[in-house]
Amino acid sequence: MSDPKSVLIVLADHDRRVRTRKMCEESFGLTVTTIASPLEGLSLFNKIKAPGFILLSSDPLPLMTYEEFLRFLGRNPQLARIPVVLLSLKPVVPVPSGVTEQVEAPISLKTLGELVKKYCVSPNDTSTPAPKI
Repeated sequence: MSDPKSVLIVLADHDRRVRTRKMCEESFGLTVTTIASPLEGLSLFNKIKAPGFILLSSDPLPLMTYEEFLRFLGRNPQLARIPVVLLSLKPVVPVPSGVTEQVEAPISLKTLGELVKKYCVSPNDTSTPAPKI
């Protein structure tokens, strides 16, 4: 089961994680789960519905790299279907397997809004969450 109006944010930096969470919640009304390490995500998927997308930092992450997390997602057919947006200061080339798209860090409200439109609107929902600026 999934929750298309939600996002999982994987960012090691606390301040960036909080700022991104607030943008998602306050501007787009999303349900947000945040984790500092991909390792936390391994057990998390047993507790939450699959998010509309995962925002994954390419920055060094504690305990597990983003590449290892992508491999973990790819081994589970249900998790492999979740779009993964890689957040990076510069493009990662080649694009890692399992990454749906890349966006530049730090993420802007405009870019976040484009991701929400793309990944957080269910097919039966014709309304698009508009940013509350």
